[in-house]
Amino acid sequence: MRTAHAAGSRPGVHRAFRELCDAVADPDTGCEPDDTVHPETMSLLEELTGKHRADRAGA
Repeated sequence: MRTAHAAGSRPGVHRAFRELCDAVADPDTGCEPDDTVHPETMSLLEELTGKHRADRAGA
């Protein structure tokens, strides 16, 4: 996410985050990424995109 941000690519930041979410989500248990992604990672996403957690749904 930081690399995409440094390159000026907000879509790249979101793409990297989605890839992370896909990696940690567990469809067998219904575990959503927001339940498993570390809070510091969520804060980093907000910092890099300027969006708050509630705004991410439409990202």
